[in-house]
Formats: sequence, C-alpha cells, structure tokens
Amino acid sequence: MQKTNDGNIVVAWIISAARSQVGLQKISQAGAKLWGSNPIILQSATEGLNYPDIVTSDSGGVILFHTETTGNFPAQTVKLRAKKLSSTGTVSWDVSIQNIGTIAAFTVPEVYPDNNFGGLIAWHDDRDNNNLQSAFVQRVSSSGTLYFPVNGAEASLLSNRHKFNPVAAFDNTTGDTYVFWKETEPNQNQNGITGQKFSSNGTRQWTDNGKIFKDLSAPNTISISYLTAEMGNGRAYLFYLEGNSSGLNDKVEGFACDGSGNFLWPGNFTVLSNPTSDKLQLVSTVDVYKNCKLAWGDNRLDASGIYAQDINPNGELGNSVVPVELVSFSADVLENSVVLNWVTATELNNLGFEIEHSINNHNFRKIGFVPGSGTTAEMRSYSFVVQNVSSGIQYYRLKQVDFGGSSTLYNSIEVTVPMPDNFVLYQNHPNPFNPNTTISFSLPVEADVTIKLFNMLGQEITKITEGNFAAGIHNINFDAQNLSSGVYLYTLETAGVDGAGFKSTKKMLLLR
Repeated sequence: MQKTNDGNIVVAWIISAARSQVGLQKISQAGAKLWGSNPIILQSATEGLNYPDIVTSDSGGVILFHTETTGNFPAQTVKLRAKKLSSTGTVSWDVSIQNIGTIAAFTVPEVYPDNNFGGLIAWHDDRDNNNLQSAFVQRVSSSGTLYFPVNGAEASLLSNRHKFNPVAAFDNTTGDTYVFWKETEPNQNQNGITGQKFSSNGTRQWTDNGKIFKDLSAPNTISISYLTAEMGNGRAYLFYLEGNSSGLNDKVEGFACDGSGNFLWPGNFTVLSNPTSDKLQLVSTVDVYKNCKLAWGDNRLDASGIYAQDINPNGELGNSVVPVELVSFSADVLENSVVLNWVTATELNNLGFEIEHSINNHNFRKIGFVPGSGTTAEMRSYSFVVQNVSSGIQYYRLKQVDFGGSSTLYNSIEVTVPMPDNFVLYQNHPNPFNPNTTISFSLPVEADVTIKLFNMLGQEITKITEGNFAAGIHNINFDAQNLSSGVYLYTLETAGVDGAGFKSTKKMLLLR
C-alpha cells in the first residue's frame, strides 16, 4: 500500500488462482474506489505473479514490482518485473528487472522508493549455479529506465560466501545507493554483515567485495535476521535482530556509517533492546528530524506484544528534535557587499534568523532579520545582503529564533573583503532615508578625503567628513535631522599619496 502524490491510496495484493495474479485498487480519501468497482487484475497466461510491492511515482501513479514464477516447487523459475500504473490504472510501461530466472522460490524482494518517483529493488539469487546466493540491486526511474546493469548490480564478488536478504537505502542528495546483507559461509553456521555503496550508474564503491561491518561469528553462536536500512543526514543506518546460540532473537541492534563506510556511533554498534525474549518482524522509518523509529514483535510479556524504540542521529536512544537543521551557511563578496546564503533541511516552529556581525569573532551585534518558514520538512534557501562592508576580515553568524522565544546560535563564518583596486563612491544606503544614511567609498591607496553636501542649486550645505583615510572601504554615517525633505548631492574628492586624484558626485533623497 502506498499514498500517491495526488493524495489517494493504491493497494496491491495476490489473488489466488491456478496461476496467481496481482490485484490493485486506488482508494480516494473518502474511501471511494477510483479504479472501478472491481480491482485491476494483472495476470499472465504462463506465469504466476507473486510478492507485489509498490512505490509512489509521479502524476498520481505508482510503480509495481513483482515476481514471475513458472514450474512447480522446487523446480521453479523465478524472475522479477516492474510496471508503472498511471493515475487511472493504465500500465504505462513494463520492464524486466531480473530475467535469468535464478531467484530461489519464496524469496521476497525488498522494494524502496528513491524519492525521485522511481524505485529500488534488492534480492539474492544463484545465477552462477554454485549453490551460493549473491546480493543484487536495481534502480528504475519513473519512465522505466534502468540505472544499473541489466539483471541488477552485484553487491560483492567475494567467493565462497552466501549473501542473503539484501536491503537498500537511497541517498537522493548524492545519487548513491547503499546495500547491506547477511553474509555466511557455505554451511550457514557463521553470520556477519557486509555492505556496498553504488554510484548512480551501479558501480561498486567499497571494493568489489564490499565492506565488512560485522565479521563472521564463531560457528553456531549468533544468528542475524530482519535487516532494515534507512538514509538520513548523508549517513546510512542499518538495524537487525541478532539471535543467540539457543535460536532466540533477543537483541535489536544497529549502526550508522558515512559515505566511506566509517562507523559513526560510539562503540560502532548500538543495542536498542535486549531483554530475554523472542523478537520478530523488525521494521523502521526515519522522521523529518532524521530520528530513526523502529518497531518489532516481542513476546517478553505475551505472545503478541509490539515494542518500539527511537534512536537519534548520534546513536543515542530517545528522540532528538532539532528546531532547525542547517545544511549550509556561506558568503560571497560583491564589491563592498557581502551576500550571505544558507539552506535548511527541516524547520520546527521557526520564527526566523537574526544575522549577526563581528570584526573579532567575539563581540557580535545584530544587523538584520530574515523570517523563517515555521514548520516544514522541505528544504528551504535563504539569503541576506550586507551592504557597505569595510575591507578586511569580517565574521557573520546566524541566530535562529522560534515562536516561543528560544534561540540557537550557529557557528560563525569568516569573510575576507579584499582591498579595492579603484577609487569608488557608492550610492548611499538606505536611499531614500530619514534621517540617517551611510555613505561608502573605496580607496586603493591612502588618501586625503573630503565629502561635501550640496543642494540642487549647487550651494554647499555642509562638509560631511574631511581627513586622511587608509586604503580600503570606508563607511560614513550621515545624520540629516536638521535638513528638510528633498534631493541633495554629495561629492567625494580625494588626493592619494601616489598623486592620483578622484572626484565623484551622487544624489540622495531625504523623505520626512
């Protein structure tokens, strides 16, 4: 079952028949059947369709993955296919995922969305006919294009190993796919966990044999089952049930790794639950704040208990809600202005951002405010222009403020405003103004400077500043509280130590 991007629900199931079929129906928010009073039935004259699973696609459609089976157990041939159904239930395309037919009977492939209206599917098969299962993955786009090699990308070439029950997670920021699986020796008495990262075209990134996260155990000491993978904050998470020598799945455990396969949590592995009880059917998800949520069946008190656990991105048990997740904060210098840019991944109760400035990275003052987006799980981009910035090293930082008045300070960034190459008189800011404005000018060399104010008849009103100034960008505050509204002219005259002279005039508008 999946929610479509037009706000409805699509359900898929197996219909028992001489050759099994797949039924599908789209349900509105009001509970109405949108694909007719009877479901859409997909069937084959020669093959049974089993294990349907769907992901959300574009324009109200879904992508259906399923197996195709011919023959009788145990001599069955099992393949994989994918189909896209439009918002009206019409099959838009139909592609082969695995056409070799070497998937073991009763294998249930794992299906995942790629957050780009396409999907991932992971499975194991014995296409080499050596009685060893290998892990494979394929990604298909919303238009039916296969991103990885035909019949899937193989996760590991390591010989003399089973690679069972692969699970996958997709990083939609980098386009990388992470796959993890249970690895055993041929007799399946020793268990471990290995992973692989694939590039966007299905190239293995962690060597051809993958990366070992949990070495093979001593014989008959532990079991590993119900693997589930998630992605968030540029890191991959894997959770699983670990059983003891008596066959009891008594531990829920997990780890996080970065794009290079390095462990990210203290002690590498975190135990989420370990009371002496049998645990089954582990499932997981990631919330908008990148906390992982897990649930499983547990018989510690009765035969049908359900338990759950939170784990935050740092590997600590319990929820961790960050009011604003800041992805980036950077600056660009444009003449005598600095453009600050920042991006958030999620926001909770966010009133906005105060922009603070310092010349020594210690004493900061507020210079502006940018409204936030309240609460959102969507990525947001912001910018703020700081005008009339002096030459030299400047520091800027953000102070996030929520609607309740709480605030969070982020690390500052250092910005170097270079020395100017030319004499320049900049437009005053703000303009129009009342009664204060800033006049900025740049000097490529040390110079004697005079700035005078004139009315529109050319009569001098006042001398705004006069003196010797070092090379660089300078800002002069002008207070016009004793002047009446109107248009005025301000003129900069310089005499540089190198003998160069410069004169420039601009208009300013005082509005009371």
